[in-house]
Amino acid sequence: MEEFAHKIQEEIGQFDREYLRKIQGDMFRCSATCCDNTSTSQNDLQRCLETCAQPAMKADRFMQEQMQDMQDRFQRCAMSCADKIKDKSTFGEVNQQANRAEMEKCVTVCGDEMIKMLPNYTNKMRDWFRKGYYLQ
Repeated sequence: MEEFAHKIQEEIGQFDREYLRKIQGDMFRCSATCCDNTSTSQNDLQRCLETCAQPAMKADRFMQEQMQDMQDRFQRCAMSCADKIKDKSTFGEVNQQANRAEMEKCVTVCGDEMIKMLPNYTNKMRDWFRKGYYLQ
């Protein structure tokens, strides 16, 4: 499971460096341009700032949705592990230790499966950024 979490963090860092920082930089430069225009009203300034923030907000929301989807899949797999163990277990201290070990093993398999699926997610995410969907 630690390997899965580590891989996810690596991917998030990669997306941050490849896409998110540029989008945030564009947002700040756009916002600075809004603020530099001293002839606009406060309401127009606010609208300008909100418009500048839209791509970054869309990108952030998209990343959060993808991360949540991965986490949900992992949790469903872990719940399935717990159900399998619960369905076949009996009570007793010895069984609790065995069940715990079996659960850890099963959850590790869940993490391994998610690592195998990670390229599908990252390809989908890269495609989304490359196509500029955050700008629409």
